[in-house]
Amino acid sequence: MPTVSRVFTSVPLLAMLSTGPAYAVPACGYALSEQEKATINANEVVVRVDRVGEATRADVTCLGYVDAPPKKIWDVILSDSDYPKIFPNILVCETRYKKGNIVHTYSMLDYPWPLPDKWTLNEMVLDQARWRIDFKRIQGTTKEVIGVWTLFPDGPRTLVSYRVHIDPGVPLVPRWAVEIGTKTVAPDIIKGIRKWIASGH
Repeated sequence: MPTVSRVFTSVPLLAMLSTGPAYAVPACGYALSEQEKATINANEVVVRVDRVGEATRADVTCLGYVDAPPKKIWDVILSDSDYPKIFPNILVCETRYKKGNIVHTYSMLDYPWPLPDKWTLNEMVLDQARWRIDFKRIQGTTKEVIGVWTLFPDGPRTLVSYRVHIDPGVPLVPRWAVEIGTKTVAPDIIKGIRKWIASGH
């Protein structure tokens, strides 16, 4: 069975994540520890949350395998109308504009009471040749969103990388609460894709 060590040896992950992005994504600047590699190879999801300035701002990185080729995962990422079924914290998601490799998607995110739900209109730039999708907020009540999906084929499965710089713009929330909440929810991004594909979609 291929291992994450092989992927990182044969494909320089950090170089691929930072080469020629459509939008500037904050550099993650990490190297995976042996424990993190073991976690990924055990089919778990590695999540890193790097605090940035204000309490509600963070750089989030999720890495995990999905037992499917990249094209199948790519199609799931672009099936925005199915997002409420795939990701439990998304109430609504729909395409508002599409031309060439540019797509605008509207989404409404479910925030826990007593916080209000947040909506975002994101612009995505698709680069299927590199299995990469860059995205950024262009409108919405979410204060900041800028990130990238990158897919790394590894035999019959794919290493999925999801990185985002986010500031939901929720005042009076302590840093520790944001970090715990993010680390709890973030793995569901990759786990949701796994479950959706495993269910036959």
